[in-house]
Amino acid sequence: GVGNAILPLLDQHSRLMMEYTTKIRKSDKCFNENNENAPTLQAARPPQLHIHCLDFAPTAIELLQQDTRFKAAAKEGRATAHVYDLSSMHPSDICISPDTTSNS
Repeated sequence: GVGNAILPLLDQHSRLMMEYTTKIRKSDKCFNENNENAPTLQAARPPQLHIHCLDFAPTAIELLQQDTRFKAAAKEGRATAHVYDLSSMHPSDICISPDTTSNS
């Protein structure tokens, strides 16, 4: 379901961001201790993700929204979850506001 697809992706992205943050902190520490130019790590920054999670089952979306990994991503603006039935509306009609959970 939607959780099996999305949660590993959120986990991987969180790990990449944590590694990036650790490298930045080490770089800043070297800069502060040695008064040298800190190397720029901007090029190594993982892309910022925003994932729209869609499922036709309201229960699947509710379970996803209860997961702590999804909650953290949603709070950071990296993920939203919506009930969506392909047969009920055109995808352009989906309201992707983080405050909505249903489009039926």
